[in-house]
Amino acid sequence: MKKKLILALAALVILAGVACGAEIIAWDLNRAITIGDNGFPWDYAPPNNTNWVSPVNYAGGMLYYRYIIKGCPGNGTSVNIAMCFHQNGYTNEACSGGGFTFTTFKTGPAIIQKTSEPLAGWWQKPGAAVDWSQPRARVMLAIKLGSTAGAPISTMCCGWNWAGLDPNTIYPINQRFTAVLVAAGSTFSGWSNYPDPADPAPTDVEQTVKKPEYSFFSSMTNGRTVFLSFKQAGDYGITLRNLAGKTLKTINPGSNTSSCQVTLPASGAYIMEIRNPKSSISEKMMVVTVSAI
Repeated sequence: MKKKLILALAALVILAGVACGAEIIAWDLNRAITIGDNGFPWDYAPPNNTNWVSPVNYAGGMLYYRYIIKGCPGNGTSVNIAMCFHQNGYTNEACSGGGFTFTTFKTGPAIIQKTSEPLAGWWQKPGAAVDWSQPRARVMLAIKLGSTAGAPISTMCCGWNWAGLDPNTIYPINQRFTAVLVAAGSTFSGWSNYPDPADPAPTDVEQTVKKPEYSFFSSMTNGRTVFLSFKQAGDYGITLRNLAGKTLKTINPGSNTSSCQVTLPASGAYIMEIRNPKSSISEKMMVVTVSAI
């Protein structure tokens, strides 16, 4: 009887540990990203830097991200932010999937994006993957031009030269990045538990910017044509830019339109901004990267 009681108490302790530890902050960078960060703001003391495999299986769980962009010095440049971890110095590396792409703006309401992805879906450096059961040496954000495949907006290595930009038009980025890691089989408690003044009425719905009023799908035909179908008809405006932020064309599909098509000038990657006429770009903006075939 005594042995059964001890085993029962041990089981309760384990379950309590799982319940209390089902959600942890993977990182919360709540400051401006400056020129001094050189494109890679990092922390050598990642929070909750423990075994993420056992006894609680965080490695098999989901990462919930919230990106809050409050402003930058310049306008119109496409910037991507992605999260990475290192081990064994800089040898072992893992990075998040697509990150978050936004277009720089000087003034206007904050851009907020909430997304999630499984930690197991992260990119891992071939032959030098991060072992989630071991402590991480560094957590960082990678600031790149246009997408995760873009040039780093940095001078840290390899002739990057700020991706050919004036860094004073990018930095400082007034922002807050929060990543919450939820263990396998657990449910995210919600962004209301991680308040920020820029997100006064947080919703747990994944979104691009604040409560977007439209969504659309795109497909490619004949290699260079993008078809857009809007959930609600409206007087939309479209701007097509290259990854350096240069405007290539602007399109006004017409009044009360529910669909339109855009022909890309050539094969490559582009940024397409769809503007809702009821608000400014910085408030209601969806950025889509399209690769022509």
